[in-house]
Amino acid sequence: MLIPCQPIINQSVPFEEKVQDHNAILDAFLNTHVLRNHSPRTQHFDESYLRGWFAGYKVQDDQLPDGGRLFVWEAMHPTMGAEIIKSYSTGLAETDLKGRTCAS
Repeated sequence: MLIPCQPIINQSVPFEEKVQDHNAILDAFLNTHVLRNHSPRTQHFDESYLRGWFAGYKVQDDQLPDGGRLFVWEAMHPTMGAEIIKSYSTGLAETDLKGRTCAS
């Protein structure tokens, strides 16, 4: 049985809710380090780098006084997401990490 697609109503999500959702997604990813038995050093580095990278990647948002910030789901955008991830990868390479660590 096919269920008809319902159009998504484009409702404005409050900025605070976006921040909470973004942080919840990052927290869920970072918690996988525990499951994968990564060292506390690796966990700390990944958290610092990832949170800092997202906070430092500014996007244009005229509705916020200091501009906007990048959220996880925006980095996965089909069109501009590839450029954003390329920027992320470049940043990793510039940290002088081993190639295997960057690839992981």
